This record gives sequence, structure tokens and C-alpha cells, in this order.
Amino acid sequence: MSTPALYRLARPFVRFALAFYFREIEVAGERYIPPKGPVIFAANHPRSIVDALVLGLAAGRPLHFLGHSGLFSNKLKSLFLENAGVIPVYRRSGDGNMQGKNKEMFAACAVALENGAAIGIFPEGTSHMEKRVRRIKTGAARIALETEDRHNFSLGVLVTPVGLDFESLGRLRSRVLVSFGEPIDVREYEDLYRSDPYEAVNAFTEDLTTRMRSRVMNLDREELAQIVEDLEKTYREDLSRKKGFGLSRFSRFRKKRILSQEIAKAVNYFYDTDPDAVWHVAGLLRQYRKRLKLSHLSDRHLGRDLKIGWKRRATGVAIFGALGMIPALLGTISNALPYKLTGWAAKRRSPDATQYHQFQLVFGVIFYLLYYVPLLYVFYRIIGGGATAGVTAALLVTGFFARWYAGRMTRGWDALRYAIVSARKGYYVQELKMKRATIVRALDELFDRYVAEGMLGSYSQSSGSKEEPS
Repeated sequence: MSTPALYRLARPFVRFALAFYFREIEVAGERYIPPKGPVIFAANHPRSIVDALVLGLAAGRPLHFLGHSGLFSNKLKSLFLENAGVIPVYRRSGDGNMQGKNKEMFAACAVALENGAAIGIFPEGTSHMEKRVRRIKTGAARIALETEDRHNFSLGVLVTPVGLDFESLGRLRSRVLVSFGEPIDVREYEDLYRSDPYEAVNAFTEDLTTRMRSRVMNLDREELAQIVEDLEKTYREDLSRKKGFGLSRFSRFRKKRILSQEIAKAVNYFYDTDPDAVWHVAGLLRQYRKRLKLSHLSDRHLGRDLKIGWKRRATGVAIFGALGMIPALLGTISNALPYKLTGWAAKRRSPDATQYHQFQLVFGVIFYLLYYVPLLYVFYRIIGGGATAGVTAALLVTGFFARWYAGRMTRGWDALRYAIVSARKGYYVQELKMKRATIVRALDELFDRYVAEGMLGSYSQSSGSKEEPS
């Protein structure tokens, strides 16, 4: 099947916009991406339309996405989506017309797969903020099984589970991890489908759900979310130093996401087997985090043995601040207007947090173009093309530098505050350290139990023979 012309045209612009908006889109499990042939990529759905943009880029091949019919309500938008290869999906209702339209959707998917194309689907149905993969719908299983059945299970359709893991709800220049899992070969369900199609669809859906949940953080109960968040802030770095994980070959960001997934998995496990232990740790964490907030200190400093005095720390912050101040100010001032307008418009227009990324991305493109194009045109008329190119590069570089500088200065001030409090109220810092040590000991004991009971993921094998965690 030929790639839609609009898809080919839009792809370079989408790639550029995502490269500007996100600091990094890291892809894990590349070997599970079929380079050709019929495949369905089934992913979780945390960030609305941005999920499709990120998945389409990470897959490295054209995808025909399934989109809710509401997206096609506007004629102009409908024309754009159809020419981009998007297939409309209609919600179930008693309306026979809607049922007929969904038959058209299944037929369109079958044609795409028969022609060796790839389909992108979000089987949870709607985007959401929960730290789990919801119970998925049966559409992916039905499309795959019915298409194979039409070809006597000789087509070779694969269904690849995908996990989308965003570092931030809406922060510019954050990171995304796209984790591809081992595909399901639809032909494995041939015998079951021939004997009981209904049971085959349900079994396939359960299999896909399990595989999707293994690619991202998945909490069985939403009430455990705060406990997991506190554990990430307090124990994740200590956990990263444990022997047996075998994460050295992974990037820093990916290590963090793997550890967060393992923390959630452990909380699920102990909540089922020893809930008292979970609530005991939750109580300790709640008291500790409350004291920490009142002190305006950071846990990352209490977890380390920082021996640099406050005077040396203040000198370092002052020197770094002075050296970077001018380019940081230039980058801040020159980008302040489009940056602020983008954030303001995205907050005003986004109906919920799951859609904030997409509105920030769209408004960012609009406002930065409206700002930079006239500005650079004025420079071009005054100083010429070569000098304007230099100005453009300087504005972009200083803009990115300003964000990095702000982050470094914030961490520097945090470290300085810790050094000053340690010097003036050492007893208070020691009390906090003792509370933290008590929590870490309790968590270490639970971790040892977790390992002894064989619950730690396969990436714990020190041989590193497996490229991807299961």
C-alpha cells in the first residue's frame, strides 16, 4: 500500500517539531519493530494526539492510525486526516448506521494489513492520567484475527505491544521513552479461533494487555500512586546502586523509568501479599516528606555525603551564575514573549492534562513562527543574510542555554541551602538523615524479600544477555 502523500509531506515537519519540543525520544526494543509486512502497533494512551506523533516517529515506518470519529466532524479536518491515512472509529451504539460504519473501519484495516501496511491503535480507547494500562478493548484482537481468518491464517500479521512513557506532563524539552515489546504472532491463535472465535478474541486481548502493561509503569490501584511517587523521590537512587539490576548498558533516563516500573510492580506485589508493610512504609514516607518540605531541603542531598562547606558552595554558585548570566539573560529575554504566550494559550485551550502537550506543541509552532519570522526579516533587511543566520543561531542557542542555566542554578541554590542549614542547624539535618536511614533500611528489607521470592525483572541478570527487560 502506498504511503499517503500528506503523510509523506507532514512527516519531516513533525520530526522537526518533536525534535524541538522534546529533548529526546528514546526507543527501546528496536529489534521488535517489524521493518515490513502487516503489523499492528498497540500502545497505551497517556497524552492524546501527541501519542500518535511520537509512536509514528519511533516506529520508523508509515502507520495508519485509528482515530475517534469525533475528529472527523469538521470537513476540513476530516479531509486532512483521511489524506494522512487515519481510519475513523465509531463508538458502539444502537444506531445501525454507526455499526455499518464500523464494519467499514474493519474492512479498511483488513485492506491495509493485506497490503503489508502497519496500523497504529490505542486499545484503551481514551487518553488518561492514571499510572496504569486500563482494561483494553477487543478491537485490536478482532482486526488481527478476522483479517488472518480471511486468508486462512497465512498472512503473517503481528501485533506489537508498545509502552509510551513521558517524563513530564507538559514541560518543554522533557524526554519520552517508547518501548516496543515482543510481537504476538496472530497465527498462534488459529486453532482457538476456529473452535471458539469469541474466546480467541478474549484470550488474545488478555495476552496483549499483559504485554502492554509490562512496557510501562502499571499500578493495580490508583490509591497507591502517591506511595509510588514518594518512593521514586526517596528510594529510586538508592535502588539504582543495588547489585544485580544490570542496568549499566541503559541510558540514565531509561534506568529511571525501569526502576520506577519495578517500584510500582513491587508495591502491587506487597499490597497483595503484605499490605501492612506497604502502609507502614507509606506512613514513614509521609512523615519524612512533610518534614522535608517544611525544611525546604531536597532528599537528593540527604541521601549523599556532601562535604563541601557553604562558603565554597556559595563561591561556586556565584562564579557559575556570573559566567552564564549574560547569555542566559539574552536567551530569556529574546524568547520570553512566544514562550509565555505558548504556555498561556495551552493552559487556556487544553481541556485536561492529557492534551496539554499537543496544545503546547501547536501553539508553540504558531507563536514562535509569528515571532521569529518578522523579527529575522527585519534583521535580514538591516544586516543581510549571513549576519541574520548568525543571529538566528545565537537566539536558538541562548534560548536552550537559558533553560539549562536555570536548571543548574536551581540545583546550585538547593545545594547551597543544604550546606548553610547543615552548618547552622546540623542537629536538624542529622535528624532528617536518621529518619531517611530508617526508611531505607525498611525498604532494603522489603527489596531483599522481593528478590528472594523471584519477583525482580529479568534485566537483573548480571550477564546482560537480554537486551530488553521483560
